[in-house]
Amino acid sequence: MTKKSDALAKKIASEMPNFLSAGSFLYRKEPILMMRGFALDMPPGTCYIWKYYIPLFESVDFLNMSLGYRLSEGHIETGGKDAAQLASEASRIVLDNDDFSDDETLEELIRFANDRRVAPTERARLFRELDCFKSEPLETILNRAAANREKLGIA
Repeated sequence: MTKKSDALAKKIASEMPNFLSAGSFLYRKEPILMMRGFALDMPPGTCYIWKYYIPLFESVDFLNMSLGYRLSEGHIETGGKDAAQLASEASRIVLDNDDFSDDETLEELIRFANDRRVAPTERARLFRELDCFKSEPLETILNRAAANREKLGIA
């Protein structure tokens, strides 16, 4: 990711009440067990918008889009556009694809993971990770998620 994508994510988040930014990642405010939102990938001349989930209840070493996919309509040509124009276009795409519930639910996470655009290997990994809810006390899971939020620098 680039400084340009970080700045664009910050600008978008400042205009959208349900989102914050961390680097080039936009995420729904107040994550507890799941970081979910959109990420900006900006190679020269273009911007691609990805939709992702990061399960915070398992070990997370860095922000990633492994449980996510690039939106088919999430492409913006950046040439000749200023920051306000790019933010406006990207915000529209985010709003059009923001079907996240206000509350985190496992049902929403499973629906997302079952999307055909999510890699089958990542889906299988996620479903293995969900076993922690059967084998560990909730307090342990919540503490791990809190440690991951702190490590990632998200609120």
